[in-house]
Amino acid sequence: MSTPMSRVRRVSGAIWRHVSALVAMLLIVVAFVVGYRIGRPAPEPDPGPGSTLIADAGGPRLYTCSMHPSVRLPDPDAKCPICFMDLIPIVEDGGEGSARWVSMSPDASSASRIETATVARFFPLAETRLYGKVTYDETSVARLTAYVPARIDRLFVNYVGVPVAKGDHIAEIYSPDLLAAFEELRQAAASDRSSSDMSELVRLSTRDTLLAAREKLRLFGLTPTQIESIEGGTMDSDRLTIFAPMGGVVTHLAVREGDYVNEGSPMATVADLSRLWLDLEAYESQLPTLRWGQPVTFTVEAHPGETFEGRISFIEPMVDE
Repeated sequence: MSTPMSRVRRVSGAIWRHVSALVAMLLIVVAFVVGYRIGRPAPEPDPGPGSTLIADAGGPRLYTCSMHPSVRLPDPDAKCPICFMDLIPIVEDGGEGSARWVSMSPDASSASRIETATVARFFPLAETRLYGKVTYDETSVARLTAYVPARIDRLFVNYVGVPVAKGDHIAEIYSPDLLAAFEELRQAAASDRSSSDMSELVRLSTRDTLLAAREKLRLFGLTPTQIESIEGGTMDSDRLTIFAPMGGVVTHLAVREGDYVNEGSPMATVADLSRLWLDLEAYESQLPTLRWGQPVTFTVEAHPGETFEGRISFIEPMVDE
């Protein structure tokens, strides 16, 4: 049988257990709130308009100049020792993999002369200055040489720089070898005409002789018209006229009237100056910036103030020593 005192003790124990549980829950909540407050990082102050902030986790606070990033001072009130501008806060690099960002207002970007562009792949734009000279196109040059030993009896071109057209007279030469070849062609032509009533074998033989005589004169540099006139007997001169093979300007003259030339001796050079080359010299270090087909602009002293355009058509494979 319970007494009044025992009932009081049971009621008091139950109340204490409930109060203890409530106090424990309050202590847990308070500890969580305090821990959250302590563990939460403090927000960075707003740098304000026109300033630059480089954020990086975990570094000490330093200050730099927006115009001279090499300046780094711990005093926020200090001035840039170079331009005396106010310093802006930065945080040093916190290590590999740390987050970094730059935020600038349009006014600050304009004052700092910072420009941005979209990343793209293209050939680098670089100005390469080269020096050289204008010369004639080597693919439009004709060199006149002597096909047989001869004497220059007459020279129609007496100096370098004379303009000539295709087919113009250049020189007249006298050669005993040519006279003998002329006579061979005349005799072969006469034999071919008189063999019409002969056997097939004779006609074929005389025809081959005539073709060989024509080919010999062609190899001596005679034109088809000259060969026909010799064969027909309309050419009675013992001298041969040399004609210009193309139009242009005489850039080299190797003979004078009365000179004797041997087979293969140079006589004159004719170049077409309507198309020119610009021969430029480049250093080996400049070659990576040059490529075939690349457009170029150039100026020449003969036309001051004018700019001309062209394209790279050839790059010498050998480097000059």
